[in-house]
Amino acid sequence: MTYDDYDLAMDLIALLFLGGDRRTFPDHGGKLDRALQDCSGHLTDDLNSALTFSQTNVGLRCNQLPQILHAAVEIGLIDWSGFSMNNFTLKLDRESARLNAVRANSSTAEFEARGKRLVALIEAEEAAKA
Repeated sequence: MTYDDYDLAMDLIALLFLGGDRRTFPDHGGKLDRALQDCSGHLTDDLNSALTFSQTNVGLRCNQLPQILHAAVEIGLIDWSGFSMNNFTLKLDRESARLNAVRANSSTAEFEARGKRLVALIEAEEAAKA
């Protein structure tokens, strides 16, 4: 892990938290990967510049997502649900998410708007795969 992985984890999880009331997200089937790519340019500056994507034999993958999610676990921002680790649960609180927005030179309102877009894209991916 690098220091950047932890910053990216804080940004991503704060966006997801502030994007709505949902607290469990998929970590399988490329749903989060595709939502992140569709949201490119509308995330934080750090995420926008760091994330790269590749088409693999199992579909589209965000190359940095595994390290980001592992960093999020290490610093207590998420927990994987169940034995299959197909979903993760946010463990962040609103004050920590708000402080992360400030750390990222943004506002809570901006993080909320960006997070809502990301969460909506994840939900659209889930609906398409249902």
